[in-house]
Amino acid sequence: TYEQLHELHEQLTKLYKLNADKNLDKNIAKHSDNFRDSEVTIDNIEFQILDSVEKLYNESEFMHHCVKTYCYTVGEGTYVIYGIKDLETGDRATLAVITKNKNFSFNQLKTINNRIATKKIIETTRKFLRKYFKLDNIVSHDLNPI
Repeated sequence: TYEQLHELHEQLTKLYKLNADKNLDKNIAKHSDNFRDSEVTIDNIEFQILDSVEKLYNESEFMHHCVKTYCYTVGEGTYVIYGIKDLETGDRATLAVITKNKNFSFNQLKTINNRIATKKIIETTRKFLRKYFKLDNIVSHDLNPI
């Protein structure tokens, strides 16, 4: 059927893209190693670096957003990406920080389907950004709880 053919096409496209991006793994891991000290838990919110193509793809699929398209920019040292999890509630988010030339800036914080994160995750992410990237007073829609 058309639906089966379409699903097969989607799966093959994903595998092809994943294999093409795999050559970035070494660069992604090397860049991520610069930020290992920021893999922490603050107020029961866990921050884990997404340090491989596979982790970026898995995050993208689970969260239904486009973080997998950041493989190249992470590999070239422009971004570091974190998977965030509230250890009490299981709520999740993805954080992107621009790291180009060690000039740090906030890029985005997204949850499933690019929604706004919970108030607790937002507040803890602000603490995290202040402590590990010296970023304070960030003005962004993503960091304002609804």
